[in-house]
Amino acid sequence: MIHHRTPICLSIWSLVILLSPVGTVHGQNDQTSELEMLRAELKSMRADVADLRRQQDENWMNERRAEEIKGLIHEVLADAETRATLISDSIYAGDQGGKFFLASGDGSFRMEFGGQLQMRYVVNVNNGSASASDDSGFQFRRVKFKAKGHAHDNFIYQVSLQGDTDSATDGFDMDESYLGYKLDGQWKGTKIRGGYMKLPFMFEELTSSSRQLTVERSSFNEFFTADKAIGAELAYKQESYIARLMLSNQPGSDFVNGDFTGADGHFAGAGRVDIKLLGNWKQAKDFNAWSGKDPFLQIGGAIAWADTTDDFTRTVAYTTDALYKTGELSLYGAAAFADVDDPTALGSALVGENPWGIMVQGAYFIIPDHWQPFLRYEYIDGDTAADSFDLMTAGINYYFKKHRAKFTLDMVVGLSDTTSAPGDAGIWGQERPFGTGLGMNGYAGNEMMTFRAQFQMLF
Repeated sequence: MIHHRTPICLSIWSLVILLSPVGTVHGQNDQTSELEMLRAELKSMRADVADLRRQQDENWMNERRAEEIKGLIHEVLADAETRATLISDSIYAGDQGGKFFLASGDGSFRMEFGGQLQMRYVVNVNNGSASASDDSGFQFRRVKFKAKGHAHDNFIYQVSLQGDTDSATDGFDMDESYLGYKLDGQWKGTKIRGGYMKLPFMFEELTSSSRQLTVERSSFNEFFTADKAIGAELAYKQESYIARLMLSNQPGSDFVNGDFTGADGHFAGAGRVDIKLLGNWKQAKDFNAWSGKDPFLQIGGAIAWADTTDDFTRTVAYTTDALYKTGELSLYGAAAFADVDDPTALGSALVGENPWGIMVQGAYFIIPDHWQPFLRYEYIDGDTAADSFDLMTAGINYYFKKHRAKFTLDMVVGLSDTTSAPGDAGIWGQERPFGTGLGMNGYAGNEMMTFRAQFQMLF
């Protein structure tokens, strides 16, 4: 180590030499020569000291830089350890994108876990209505647990359970669940699935209940949607389009046996094509224009058909829709039309031979990714004596953690006078368009209003 007093000693030694007395001229000449040699040596030694100091400073900087790099590596490893923990030599657990998972070391097995909770308070106000009353109360609308993933590399699956609070015994029912296979090679993007699934028909229905813009899906959707059934689906996804075809039992059939008792049974199916013109497919998962995303535009169309009664009354329905996002603005619109052979067989006072409807909605983030007002209008012409009815929904969302934690407040108003009764069925016979699942007790009378406040958490 170089001591800081070394240059001082050298300087004192030099001064002593310079001040020493001399005797003779000859001595003076020798002394002068010796003095010059000492000065040269002193200069060389000073240069060596400076060089050693520089090297010492560089070593100190290198050590400091190394410590900083070690600290950064430690932080990265600590963060990675919280996200993925090695349980054994071949199993990993952690979270990715907010989803908990278990996975094998070679990636051939993976299972993701998740759930959904929706708690709401509803107030219904009916003026001049004989068939519906003012009521209010709490609803634990959805309690879902889901596991999905892949096994043996390309085999895919999903098991979903949903709380059944409508039955006398409560408990859990099987929700959308399937098993399937994902192809590789020249057929990459192709999936074959079988199980209890949503028919590929209404886009709003295919969008998860956890990613809706309003508290609930629209009555327009509930009126025309084919919902879920047991069947098999073929899906083909490419960069610019997705095509899906599903053959199934009757829409709304139960999970285990379908809805058939004889040899003939009930047959249904649906086909849908979505075309992406702007953006990426992840943006089609909800109706929100999140900050930092490119513009998105998608258009789609679908057809569904079913033999909905024992005498094979056939219903065929068509829909088309478009979704656009830019900046903080998102817009969505859809239209639907149905051709029903025998409306009376459906047991609905709302369905005629050719019902049709439209729905448009829009939302804008006044504070990006947090505060979002929205507005929706829907019109349904049931082609019946009840004629038509239209609804307006207005409200606001506050996103704590996007869809993972959000609060929604909205109000639904019936704009036209109709004699529809609570729970009247849609075109496939399901009693859902104005049922309690939407938080409504019916749209009889033109002054009916429903207020809904809901908190949602995903895990």
